[in-house]
Amino acid sequence: LASNLPLYPAGISLTGLDPDVTSDLLWPCPEGLEFHAVKGFAESLPFPAAQFDAVVGSLVMCSVDKPQRMLTEIARVLKPKGRYLFLEHIHAPKGCALHWQQKILDPLHSYCCDGCRLTRQQDEWISSVCGESGLFRKLPVMKHYPCHGDWPCTTKIVGYAVA
Repeated sequence: LASNLPLYPAGISLTGLDPDVTSDLLWPCPEGLEFHAVKGFAESLPFPAAQFDAVVGSLVMCSVDKPQRMLTEIARVLKPKGRYLFLEHIHAPKGCALHWQQKILDPLHSYCCDGCRLTRQQDEWISSVCGESGLFRKLPVMKHYPCHGDWPCTTKIVGYAVA
C-alpha cells in the first residue's frame, strides 16, 4: 500500500491493512489524504460488513495463507456495488520456460520474500467467485499482461470485480 499512496487523489480517506504495522508513521502519507493504518490479516478483516466503497489489492494474494478466504472477506466489507480493484502476479502459462522456473524457485522465493508464492493462479480464484451466485456480481475487467523486467513475477493480472 505504501508505494501506492502517491497515486491516490487528495481529499479521500484511506485505510491500510498490514500484519506488521505498528503505526501510521511507517507509511508516509502525501498531503491531502486522510490515512490510517490498521494491523490485521486479509483473511480476517477487522472491519464491519459493508464498510468500504472500494478495496484495492496490490500484489497481496501471492502471500496470504488463505486467498479464497481473503476474497470472501473483501466481498463482506464492500458496500453493495463496491469495487474490488486488483493487481496480482500469477503463475506463467504452462509450456513456457518461466512456468518451470517459477515451480523450481517457488520454495526459496516464498522463504526469502515474506511468503510470496510464484505458482498461484489468482486469476482462476477471482474468476471462480464472480457471477450470479458468487461473492461478486460481475467481473467487468481482468486483463493478463506480461511485465518485463520483474522476473520471476512477470505475468500479471489487473482488473476489478463488483460486489
